[in-house]
Amino acid sequence: MGWRAFYPWLEAAPQKFCANLSTLFFLGRLPAPGTWGSAAGSLFVALCMAKTPLWAYILISILLVYLAIGVCDVGEKYFKAKDPGKINLDEFAAMPICYFGVYYSGAWAERFWWWILGGFLLFRFFDIVKPLGIRRVQVLDGGLGCVLDDVIAGIVVAIILTLAA
Repeated sequence: MGWRAFYPWLEAAPQKFCANLSTLFFLGRLPAPGTWGSAAGSLFVALCMAKTPLWAYILISILLVYLAIGVCDVGEKYFKAKDPGKINLDEFAAMPICYFGVYYSGAWAERFWWWILGGFLLFRFFDIVKPLGIRRVQVLDGGLGCVLDDVIAGIVVAIILTLAA
């Protein structure tokens, strides 16, 4: 039983819609689509998640990653490419993870926009350079590999921001 067993909706999902969602619609067509996906994810956290209760923050983060794995899997098949640059839902879904420790620590309230900017810049570094073996995760099958490298980069950023807080 593979990871796709947890995604019974994949075959019934509207393929073209999921492919467009995997690129965050028009953002995937802009130059540097990963940066735009990360910026959109940071903005989503700042505007929609900043004042949510901790349990909701965690639940939303988990649901985003779960959905991103399935949707990015459809996107990879639709575009016939392994983690093509235009797929940026993976970056979007990983951004809430970056801010978890700062959010939980309470340091979030002080210099809020500096934390958002710092998390964004650190995430872009780890997403582009992929140090610490992050690159090896990309070889995993389909949407799982597409998203998990970003999740791991988000965890590394969360650790750094938590230590900074």
